[in-house]
Amino acid sequence: MIVIYLFEENHRFSEKTPHPGPHSVVDAANLAASSHGSKDVMPEFVQPTIWNLSNTATGLQVSYSVAGPHLHYHQGPLVKDFAGKDVRVVEVPDLGTLVSVTIHMTIDSGSTTFTLLLPHVNLPAPPALPAAVPVTTDGITTLHRFSTVLALQHGQQESYSVTPLQGTAA
Repeated sequence: MIVIYLFEENHRFSEKTPHPGPHSVVDAANLAASSHGSKDVMPEFVQPTIWNLSNTATGLQVSYSVAGPHLHYHQGPLVKDFAGKDVRVVEVPDLGTLVSVTIHMTIDSGSTTFTLLLPHVNLPAPPALPAAVPVTTDGITTLHRFSTVLALQHGQQESYSVTPLQGTAA
């Protein structure tokens, strides 16, 4: 049969003359990268510096800029701008970046904070044109209970409300 004969001929050829090409997928990728003069096959990425997010059902609008940092919070009649040390930023490896601000503070009954969960997002590195990519995430409003009366300080101290957000990261 012709197919078997061709296989036998190719097999006999490869036994006598080793093939100079790659022997595995990894070898092929390395060969392709080296033939183009590139050490890195994957392009470089940068992280976003500006986030614009909202929830139309609740009317919540949040803008966050890494520079400063600066966070703009707008929900209904409440409009607040936060900058510098008033914006708390914490990196959590398994979650992303948490950006928190205190949106309401009282002397004797507690406070309300808003935390923005920022996922890891890869944007093309320069010289590529800056791009805004769509993102979905969550904002968490936390009510921190506090009382100057010791008898009222027992039990759960925080309660959470999660708001889904969508928008762009650039």
